[in-house]
Amino acid sequence: MRPSILFVTDLAYRAQGRHYGDEDVFLTSRLREEFDLALCHPRDAAALMDRFDAVVVVARDRLAEAVDGQSLIQPRVPFRYEVSFYFVDDAFQYALHAPDPRRRWALAPYAPTGADLAFARRFVRWNTLAHGVQRVDACRTVDGALLLVELEDLNPYLSLDLVAAEVREGFVAAMSTSLRRFLAAGQGL
Repeated sequence: MRPSILFVTDLAYRAQGRHYGDEDVFLTSRLREEFDLALCHPRDAAALMDRFDAVVVVARDRLAEAVDGQSLIQPRVPFRYEVSFYFVDDAFQYALHAPDPRRRWALAPYAPTGADLAFARRFVRWNTLAHGVQRVDACRTVDGALLLVELEDLNPYLSLDLVAAEVREGFVAAMSTSLRRFLAAGQGL
């Protein structure tokens, strides 16, 4: 028997011309190679999640909080560019940045320094997520420091179409390994 996975996504969600659903279609098509997989909208997840071995979505007991429509207001800070660090569990996978702050969705590969990774890892360690995908978004201030913008572990957009094929394949393999570890541990997500 293959493990069953409920992948929570809003395939119709669009932001700044991005098609989040396209990325989830790619990722789930690859995960289907190892798991029995179903997709559902975040608003339907609470009613369906008990029927699956694992759910790809913050923790089971906090799901209702995650879809309640609350807002997080971020302060306006002048910055040089934004950078995102992508992790599966606590393993760094890749980084992308938006060199032009006026075009924050025009991302390019980014080679992080050791200090950059140390910054991002602080938040990955701080987060309570034991398994799954985390994206640490930061901005590089005008004085060169990194400031946290967002720690995203609830359906983060991964920009997999912007990374090299070997990076994308490595990410899929890492996520599959993470799901297997999660299932072996017998935890509920």
